[in-house]
Amino acid sequence: MPGDAVFNMAVALRAWLHERGFDSSILAHHIHPSLRRAVTHYERHPLKSGDTLLYHYALGTEVSAFVGRKKAAGIKTALIYHNMTPARYFRHEDPMLYAQLRDGQQELVHLRDSVDLAVSMSEFSRKDLSALGYRDVGILPAVILDEKYEVAPDPEVLARWSGDTTNLLFVGRIAPNKKQEDVIKTFRFYKEINPNSRLLLVGSPGATQVYYRWLRDLVEYLNLSDVHFCGHVSQAALNAYYKVAGVFVSMSEHEGFGVPLIEAMYFGVPVISFKATAVPETLGEAGVLVRKKDFPVIAELINHLLGDRETKTRILEAQNKRLEMYRKEAVQEAFWRCLSPLLASQATT
Repeated sequence: MPGDAVFNMAVALRAWLHERGFDSSILAHHIHPSLRRAVTHYERHPLKSGDTLLYHYALGTEVSAFVGRKKAAGIKTALIYHNMTPARYFRHEDPMLYAQLRDGQQELVHLRDSVDLAVSMSEFSRKDLSALGYRDVGILPAVILDEKYEVAPDPEVLARWSGDTTNLLFVGRIAPNKKQEDVIKTFRFYKEINPNSRLLLVGSPGATQVYYRWLRDLVEYLNLSDVHFCGHVSQAALNAYYKVAGVFVSMSEHEGFGVPLIEAMYFGVPVISFKATAVPETLGEAGVLVRKKDFPVIAELINHLLGDRETKTRILEAQNKRLEMYRKEAVQEAFWRCLSPLLASQATT
């Protein structure tokens, strides 16, 4: 899908490979209609002996069996592991996705002997692979702060959401593990402190329609008129939402990395996030981590951060420092270091 973290990374890696003279294509199973010219169905690409597959893995799928068969055909494979959301979050939400996530763990075990090397997005994800018997797993950050963030922000979004009202922002697909309900509950208490505020939730509901409807019911139950579900947006619109944000609030309970955390820091938005999974590793010494979901206290923390110039300046300085490891040059260096054992002798990928 356009805007998806996996697709964005695949696009970046393809560009870097082209720069070094490799012939590179993006293959997938399910392809969004807008990407039909940019992406090829995996069964229709003429892979041949000597090619290299970079297999981005985030969900159980029949593509894994396809990848497993390619080793015997003389094709080398690098597993690029984006992590998988625990299946339990979707048990009652989406039975098909629940099964894919549940079975995905077993697929990872079977893939272990079919891939030539493995790369993960974080130390948190590396530990997942190590527990399954993968060895010498490299780490490749999932964020590339490149030209797409320089796209001019959508003027309509800027016009609609700019002004004196304080905007709380969360970016991420509507999904139970993202815990949008806890962001809404935090906003409910912040609204008592600052009535001139609103919450912007950017992200597609996708297949999680049951959870999405429940969130809307929760907003109605709490009588919150200033919670806005913005849906899937363009890059220009996304950049605009970050521009108008006063603070980025994340209560997510599972992140294999957490791309929007870095995006918020890139746009100079202070970050407050629940301390879970890969989030502490992604933020490092930047942003503000909360250990407990005490919503009134978090609301007070937001108010203090936005009202105390010295505190806000200190946080933004730490965030700017953290961004250096996610610049394109730094991630490129990590990519070539991780993949060089496979790519050094390859003519195509």
